[in-house]
Amino acid sequence: MNSEISVVMTKATESPKFWYQIAGLHQREIREGFLSTLGRKFLALLYASIVASDQAFLLAGVGAGGEVVGFICVTVDTSSVLKRCIWQSWFRLTVALLPQLFSWRVLVKVFETLRYASDGGDIALPRAEILNFCVGDSQQGKGIGRCLFAAATSELKRRGVARIKIVTGESQTRAQKFYDSAHARRVGGVQVHKGVKSVVFIYETTQSQ
Repeated sequence: MNSEISVVMTKATESPKFWYQIAGLHQREIREGFLSTLGRKFLALLYASIVASDQAFLLAGVGAGGEVVGFICVTVDTSSVLKRCIWQSWFRLTVALLPQLFSWRVLVKVFETLRYASDGGDIALPRAEILNFCVGDSQQGKGIGRCLFAAATSELKRRGVARIKIVTGESQTRAQKFYDSAHARRVGGVQVHKGVKSVVFIYETTQSQ
């Protein structure tokens, strides 16, 4: 990895500019995802709210000038984290989402997302999950993704979490190749949103990387 890039454990108290960088990177690199359509302001607030939970963390790859070049957001229990976000930040998130709330399609997808998080999918799958993970296009192929993934799984191991779930879109072949090369196990599929298929991986944090 580029020696000028540092992996930083973020806090909810990071500056609004920082969270807008995270949101912008998400929108650019996870374009096919539903969350990307909800606007940068909403995404910035959502990530800050998620990180405020002790059941989640976000590691960022940050350049010497403070620019965010990649990040990985992980939950120990997705359902608990989203419930906390709704309970503590519902007003701010709703205000940020107001322009979208008049769309029936958006409301349906919000409901589907919350239902997926609440159900947790197959009960045999772990509750810990990689929510989102991306590296800027111009920075890919430099080892930043592997460094973020290794740091995230090490943090999970430190917290006593032995297994994590990874859900990635069926069309995201580059992401799937990454998880295959990291020795994550494909265990099936899921539809978070109707008609959109995703691949489910399990990764054991105790394995050597």
